[in-house]
Amino acid sequence: MMTMPILQPFSWSQRSLGSKTLLLIMMFVFANSARIEAQENLRARQLQQLEFSMQANAELGQKSFVAIAVSQTELQQTDPATVFENLLNPESGQLPASVGGGVVVDVQGASIKVLTTAHLLDHFLQTPEGSPASKIYVRFGTQETAIARVIASDPRSDLAVLQVERTRFQKGTVEIVAVRFPKNFNPRKGTFFSAIGTPWSLAKDGSSSIQLGLISNLSRRQSQDNSTPVVERTLHDLGTLLELSHLDPQTSSGTLLLNLNGEFCGLVTSIATPDDQRVTSSYAIPMTPGIVRIVNELKQGYEVNYGFLGISPETSRPDELQGLDLKHEADTAVIVSRVARNSPAEKSGIQREDFILQVNGTPIGTNSDLVREIGLVAPGESAEIVLYRINEGEKRISVRLGKWPIYDDSKLVATQQEFPAWRGLEVDYPTGRRRYLRDRFLSEFPNGVVVSHVEPESLAAQAGLQVGQFIQSVASQMISSPEEFHAVMKEQNGEVSVSLASGLEIIIEAP
Repeated sequence: MMTMPILQPFSWSQRSLGSKTLLLIMMFVFANSARIEAQENLRARQLQQLEFSMQANAELGQKSFVAIAVSQTELQQTDPATVFENLLNPESGQLPASVGGGVVVDVQGASIKVLTTAHLLDHFLQTPEGSPASKIYVRFGTQETAIARVIASDPRSDLAVLQVERTRFQKGTVEIVAVRFPKNFNPRKGTFFSAIGTPWSLAKDGSSSIQLGLISNLSRRQSQDNSTPVVERTLHDLGTLLELSHLDPQTSSGTLLLNLNGEFCGLVTSIATPDDQRVTSSYAIPMTPGIVRIVNELKQGYEVNYGFLGISPETSRPDELQGLDLKHEADTAVIVSRVARNSPAEKSGIQREDFILQVNGTPIGTNSDLVREIGLVAPGESAEIVLYRINEGEKRISVRLGKWPIYDDSKLVATQQEFPAWRGLEVDYPTGRRRYLRDRFLSEFPNGVVVSHVEPESLAAQAGLQVGQFIQSVASQMISSPEEFHAVMKEQNGEVSVSLASGLEIIIEAP
């Protein structure tokens, strides 16, 4: 006999529960849809903001980027525009010595100053003085072209500044504007930027091309060659460069980099980069505070001065830091193997076998790091150093730096002196030139200032002063820098007694 199933009575509470569940599901779906829509709207706004930034940078680049061509032979044409166009036209038969870009960094009335890479000017700077064979041609976004002159060039930073007078120009339709520098640019991996350049594009129709790029790495080195002593390497051999992704590897030297706020954050360099093997990235000089200081000195036509500590540094092994009670984590550091007598390092209390961990807040893991960070500080300024001393722990020391000795000044250009000649006499920091130092290892830091130039037939020349002599005191006052020398001499109207390191006393007559 079949048993019929007993039907349960319908429960309104079950129906209510099902409705509530359905309602909750619908609310979740709608909320999730709203969240997804909000995220999509946010992404759309972010992309639109990126687009607006790129468009604004394209307009700024049109006003601030210039194309540069350096001729290698004497040309028959005299019109700068015609010469420039021929240099960038492969069919003209007038091949340039170099082609690249530059950035307008100063506009003062009729005078325009342009920052570029120093290596772009090598052919021009090697041309014998007075020879008409090589000239520097600059074309602006206005399609106006002029011949530029070099007011300062610094091979150690690979930066140079050109000057063009606007009186040579005709009126253009595009304004010429100097770029804005960031206040404290601290590069980070993953940062977007606009790259504005391509001299050939600007030469063709006056329009600068723009690319969107990404900072993919930091502290890249220009060369991995370790045969050159650290103190003789360029800044970029010590690890300053930005590695850039998503740019054409053939992007020219002098290409302008702008961050998304429209600030000048870097200058592309096309010099051979790490190992130079199938280069797939571009590299740029970042406009960090230390580099901006260098640019400001070049803009004034000055020789660039670099800080100097007066020690022999060695990179430690990782095991040498094991067991040390370090407050700042580090895999390696710099060991002080020697301290020059009378040097800024000795005067500040740095000792042999100290471990240098930081300079101005930047970790120091190698001797290259140390030379780079000290060099980015001007002589006469102070560097804050964190070091570790066995049995004493970590210490913070402030060091007033000397001047890094220039080993080769053949490519250096400086058209202005920070301090004018006094009675025909120009002086520099005592370590200003390697050739004036007594020994290669700088066993003892010289006192005073060194005579860097004596004008012929001047009062200084008549007194018998010669280039390379060290002046320790003037008017019975000890001096240690050009600033101190000129501060004392500013108060002297009559004859002045000068004491040399050799013990000789010289009298410079009144004018």
